Amino acid sequence: MYITLLNIDDKPLHLITLKKAFSLERRKKVISASDKCINISTIDGPITIPSKLKLIEYHQHLFKPKRTPFSRRRVFHRDSYTCCYCGKKIKDKPTIDHIIPKSKGGRTDYLNVVTSCTKCNFKKGDKTLKESGMELKYVPYEPKDTFLSLKK
Repeated sequence: MYITLLNIDDKPLHLITLKKAFSLERRKKVISASDKCINISTIDGPITIPSKLKLIEYHQHLFKPKRTPFSRRRVFHRDSYTCCYCGKKIKDKPTIDHIIPKSKGGRTDYLNVVTSCTKCNFKKGDKTLKESGMELKYVPYEPKDTFLSLKK
């Protein structure tokens, strides 16, 4: 069961849990914005919570796009199980390779990690692209979460 949380200008912000709604009411951060109520039975007796709550102070809500959690499977799926160095399809045991090696400050994120076959990964080793003389066949990107269900 969820409660609609409205900003002071009556624009919807979030759906919140009953626990969060109860907490906001107790701290006097919200007022009722609905005639409909939800009755909850507790040990101490029944509690009534409105189905819509309105914040007392304006909350500037900035929408940030959700980032896709990093995983090896998502990298392999994004790259279609294809080595980014030689371009061959990988049937057995794909590996991930850091474009800028971790030892040289490279991070483990979608923009620095690509799918690689074992041979190319070993050839590149702990070197940058320039040091190894290798080139990427494509530019890595961060996949959108809706693009991957990852069910096999």
